[in-house]
Amino acid sequence: MRDFYLLLLLLFLSACRDNSEITEPPIENPQTPSIVIMESESNTTNLSCINNFETFFNAELNGCVACHKEGGVAINANAQFLLFDNDPYANYASMKSYLEHSSALFLSKPTGLNHQGGTFITLDSAEYQSFEIWMQKINDETCIKSENSILESSYYQGTTLLSLEATYKKASLLLRGTLPNVNEVDLVNMMQGKGFDAFLMTSANDQLLVKKYLNENTQATEILDSYHYPELTKRFELSIIKDTAASVAYNEALIQNAPADELETKRLLAEVAGAELDTSFSETQDALVYEPLRLIVDIVSNNRPYGEILTADYMMLNPYSAGSYGSTLSFSDMDDVEDYKKGKINKYNFYYLDNDTPVGLDSKTYDALPVAGLLTSPIFLARYPSTATNRNRARSRAVYKLFLGFDIESLAIRSMDPEELKKATNPSDSNSSCYACHIVMDPVAGAFYNWGDNGHFKERA
Repeated sequence: MRDFYLLLLLLFLSACRDNSEITEPPIENPQTPSIVIMESESNTTNLSCINNFETFFNAELNGCVACHKEGGVAINANAQFLLFDNDPYANYASMKSYLEHSSALFLSKPTGLNHQGGTFITLDSAEYQSFEIWMQKINDETCIKSENSILESSYYQGTTLLSLEATYKKASLLLRGTLPNVNEVDLVNMMQGKGFDAFLMTSANDQLLVKKYLNENTQATEILDSYHYPELTKRFELSIIKDTAASVAYNEALIQNAPADELETKRLLAEVAGAELDTSFSETQDALVYEPLRLIVDIVSNNRPYGEILTADYMMLNPYSAGSYGSTLSFSDMDDVEDYKKGKINKYNFYYLDNDTPVGLDSKTYDALPVAGLLTSPIFLARYPSTATNRNRARSRAVYKLFLGFDIESLAIRSMDPEELKKATNPSDSNSSCYACHIVMDPVAGAFYNWGDNGHFKERA
């Protein structure tokens, strides 16, 4: 799986550049890479097809362009044979398409038969024979096989493939953010380490957009809230207490004109406590936001099926996120932000409308909140919220668009008919224009039934 993605990436990276001289030095003494990208060979037969057609076109069909181009008399009169100014490749494709359906007309029209443009050639002329030859040649197997190559050779004219060394260098910069070592040519090793992890998380966030909650105005701990997650802010709340105590002690020492050495000691303690608070707060926010992105890193880095991002029965937690979710995981270093382990949310409170008293997981016979990959990630659910009238349909649309590449809203045009709009209260009515979207959307929306507007489990229970 990982090798397949790497091959696609290398093909993309090596695709095109201009023919200007490469000023950067190649990697010295490289070994043979495990993936070799062959330069395409020119096909002289293919080129002769199009070159000969251009000659034929200029001699026999060039005079037809004036009437048969867009806006021309013939096209305005609904003629089907469309030509283009100074574009032999488009004319080649147009003629080929026309001959597939109207080959007899192609010979009869220029002789004046049912041709509003009049007579251009006679049956016994060399021009007529030339038309016959090209009717056969344009359907010749060699030309048919080369059609894509002809158009591609035109599109990439003036470009060439990057060298293997330059391609490898470009891939390393993209995947790891670093230049490769002089003798380093192991392609698979690019897909390891912190640089590659950062590449995966940046690429994933470009779609999921969960980093929104690293903004100081929309913080992760705020949107998740400590009502449901009682351990959410405990770690940095302890840091707040410590920072406050250190600041008070320093200020009191200032007021009391304490000796200089005592003042300096308390100032340093207050400074350290403030730095610890900043670290504790920012690392907690990061851990909560990066949780779904770290799941993607774990699956890709371990070469497991990518579909697990939606089916994994675990979350990727570090000491900060594990503490926030009351996970039963243990860590040897509670400050190691790079130590990610598979875990779950083990402390959670249910709240009910008629009783503001929290009810813990154990009261409902849960050991942990259920997990289905990204779909149950608290920060993902918060990023794609629901409403009382929407009832998870926006989440359904997000699932289709993010993970299936399909925009539900493209299924139907919004009705402006007042009578039709009266049916909007029942979008599942097959006679409503809403039905086309809702028949696809609602089953997935129903799968989120147990998650509330901001993503809290059984919020309506």
